[in-house]
Amino acid sequence: EIRQEMEELSRRLEDERKAFARVDSDREKAVKLLKESKENLLRVTKEAAETAEKCHSREAEISKQTERYEELARYLENDKEQLEQERASLRKERASLDSLNKKIQL
Repeated sequence: EIRQEMEELSRRLEDERKAFARVDSDREKAVKLLKESKENLLRVTKEAAETAEKCHSREAEISKQTERYEELARYLENDKEQLEQERASLRKERASLDSLNKKIQL
């Protein structure tokens, strides 16, 4: 009877050792997975920061271009107004010359 009890306890001990080994193996897998996840998180965080920096840089570049285009648009608008004034002046001169020409022909 003691022998049976000893065998039973030995089996239980062996079962516990196997269970412990499985738990230990699972823990090692979990540690490895956590390390990989941390590395992936760091990589993605770094990539996100680099992408954000590129976006900010591009945004600044676009802002400068927009300012330049707005400046050119104002310049062209001023040129347009000046040309319209010069055309009006030329029309007046032409009308005046036409009037003088008619007087001369009479």
